[in-house]
Amino acid sequence: MASLGEEATRSTSSVARFARRSAGPGSDEVLQGLTTAVVVLGRDLRVVFLNPAAETLLGTSQRQAIGKPL
Repeated sequence: MASLGEEATRSTSSVARFARRSAGPGSDEVLQGLTTAVVVLGRDLRVVFLNPAAETLLGTSQRQAIGKPL
């Protein structure tokens, strides 16, 4: 059974992936404006996107987090 944190991360990543795929152009702006923390991971489970709410929650910038494992 996955921990609550793992499940939340998976759920958030799924929502972010869906939003990025379905929103098309401008989707990054939508994700940037959300007050919910969004962390998008690549297939290698490394960070490819953080919105400002995630930066605040995690205490890091998107620039610092990109390419790092979650």
